[in-house]
Amino acid sequence: MLINTKKCLKLSLLSVATAILQQIVFAQTVALPRIDINTEGNKPITSKVDWTTMTFSLTDPSNPQNNISALDSQQIRGRGNSSWNASWNIITPALPDGTRYRNPYRIRFKKSQQQSPFGLPAARNWVLMNADPDKNSIGLELGKRLELQYTCSYNPVEVYINNGNSGKYIFTEHRQADPAYIGAPGRPKVHLTEGWFIEMDRYYPEDEPIKFHTESYYLPVIVKSPEFENADSLDPRYDFVKNDLNRIADLMSSYDFPENGYRDLVDAETFIKYFLVQTIIQNIDIFRKGTETGNHIGSAFFYKDKGGKIGAGPLWDLNWSFLSGVQGGATMGPNQFPYMVHPWLARFFDDPEFLVRYIEIWNEKMTQIESMRSFIDEIVRKFKTGTELTSSLNSMTSFYDGRLTYLKTEYNKVNARPRIKNFRARGYNYSQVSPSAVTLVSYGEMSNLSASLQKGASSDFEITSNPNQTSTGKGGYLAAVGVKPKSGLAISPLRDSTINVRTNRDTTIKIQQIPYLSPSRDSIIIVKTKHDTTIRIQIPTPYRDTLVLSGTKQGSAFTLKIPLNFVVAATEPPEPPVSLLPQIAATNATATIQIYNVGGKKVTSYISTSSVNNIVSLNHLPPGIYIVKISRGNEHKIMRIAVR
Repeated sequence: MLINTKKCLKLSLLSVATAILQQIVFAQTVALPRIDINTEGNKPITSKVDWTTMTFSLTDPSNPQNNISALDSQQIRGRGNSSWNASWNIITPALPDGTRYRNPYRIRFKKSQQQSPFGLPAARNWVLMNADPDKNSIGLELGKRLELQYTCSYNPVEVYINNGNSGKYIFTEHRQADPAYIGAPGRPKVHLTEGWFIEMDRYYPEDEPIKFHTESYYLPVIVKSPEFENADSLDPRYDFVKNDLNRIADLMSSYDFPENGYRDLVDAETFIKYFLVQTIIQNIDIFRKGTETGNHIGSAFFYKDKGGKIGAGPLWDLNWSFLSGVQGGATMGPNQFPYMVHPWLARFFDDPEFLVRYIEIWNEKMTQIESMRSFIDEIVRKFKTGTELTSSLNSMTSFYDGRLTYLKTEYNKVNARPRIKNFRARGYNYSQVSPSAVTLVSYGEMSNLSASLQKGASSDFEITSNPNQTSTGKGGYLAAVGVKPKSGLAISPLRDSTINVRTNRDTTIKIQQIPYLSPSRDSIIIVKTKHDTTIRIQIPTPYRDTLVLSGTKQGSAFTLKIPLNFVVAATEPPEPPVSLLPQIAATNATATIQIYNVGGKKVTSYISTSSVNNIVSLNHLPPGIYIVKISRGNEHKIMRIAVR
């Protein structure tokens, strides 16, 4: 067979030309909008505090309607924490003005020249985000597809500073309460003086004027709104923010969670969608573990409008996602962490109603979640080229596919909440402990349900009601089992005996034998004294048992074991009466002491007529957090106490 070499050569040249033309066309179609920032005197932007005057312009070759002609006398400054002057964002060679880092920036237009770039609601404040703009875009797009309210927009842009190419960013909203009180992407609708918008962040920056830690969970709260003038963290105008966040933290840390009214305070759907995005992309800022105070939380935003519920969002700083291996002190990967790990965030999943709704929304939004696969391919191509593009696409799509496979398996399992059930009673009121529910949670109906006790050596529990399955009507099923300690548990007091052990640094450890719960088990109090400070740690040995829950789902058998513990506080008999910690002391005559639960309901009150210290015992109250108000004439004192 004869081959026409001339024809083949022509075809070959034509193919090459076509490929080149296609690359040119592709390059033209994906050309990013360009932002030009020219500072006054071409000064580099070196501060995250001081504003630099600049001229701003936006040119969008694919949509000229987005163009913004040069606006002079606008302002720009740096922003961010780990992404500011980061070693992984070095510009080589440096820009003409000497800038060496592709830093993040905040832009502020004049009040009279608020802008609506890319057709977004007009605003004065905007952000150029530099850290892994592809990952941030993926997380924000997922938030939009899950319909998480106030999710920020993302607009890929190429930024030039003083005529030097600073690289690719996303142009997005500056997170703040919407000044117009309407609500917009990145800007929750929050009353500017009677609502609030906060960030929880492990960095707890020194330059943030309004910040505090909650008493329960020690959450690092940075207040973004309200923005009162001449205020600091002790300003009483922020007390309502502290009260709201302390209240929800206290309720969620309480022994009677979740049946204590906490659900009335939170917009569960926003928390669920917020958690789903963070979990699917596995953002380390949420899953990170610290070395000093346990699990950390970072770049997490929450809001509450006047008279409204606490909502979660907007999403932010999602660049620490799609990672495997040891990252930030935690081992990450697609087969890790199906649920939140931070103690406060994880607590939501101890609520069976929250958990079943979480799994329902996961299934309801599966089409949108799976459709992200093609978006990942599309958005990464806007920010990466060459071998970096190939590597990023392979790792991110592989991670996403593996992640969905893992989560589908985990969320199809039958769960039980709580995973460990602790019963507590104070003093000799242990026989009054009420039955409590352990609830099976499933997406899909369960069958052949049964409950039994795996008796322990000192067990004395009973099942008060068998599994009772109910449907949510949205694919979820709940089956509650009643269980409680039996009444009449014997308790035999022993005389106190004390052993002092001398240790280094003049520290004394005192081990004291106290009333115990069974003939073979002692309760122990360890008292550690150092520098005249005494720390009391009570370690009573509980009655133990295991609740065994069995059944089938989709033809597969399951068995779940729930440890049961019953702790009786080791106290003396009520006769003669004694006062134990916590105690309240009122030193002046005619003092009124009012005690409220964290839900705001008054539970008891006292009137002190003594001119000396008046000690009030709270042993009769159930364990939990209480608000105590002491009033003497025009003087008032409010304190928080914990009854354990």
